[in-house]
Amino acid sequence: MKTTNIICDECGKSFALQLKTELLEAGKEFITRYFLKCPKCGEEYTSFYENEKSKDLKEKITRYQEMKIDKKIINEYIEENKTEIQRITDVMNGVN
Repeated sequence: MKTTNIICDECGKSFALQLKTELLEAGKEFITRYFLKCPKCGEEYTSFYENEKSKDLKEKITRYQEMKIDKKIINEYIEENKTEIQRITDVMNGVN
């Protein structure tokens, strides 16, 4: 896999992208902070935050996208095999 390098805005050092995490307490829940940290000067760059709700939503979106892809593949298969599907349906319904 190709390594992606980042250039620190603070010191100009180039370093490999390595996402770090930090667990933060926010009231009754915990939030995960995802960030990059320059190994030379220590400057931190927050990428995003995630809590249980956002994590669940992200998983739902991923499942939905997979379902859309599956539906597209099924529709393509049906379109490509329309004649054969109709023949089998006719046989199952007793139509000769």
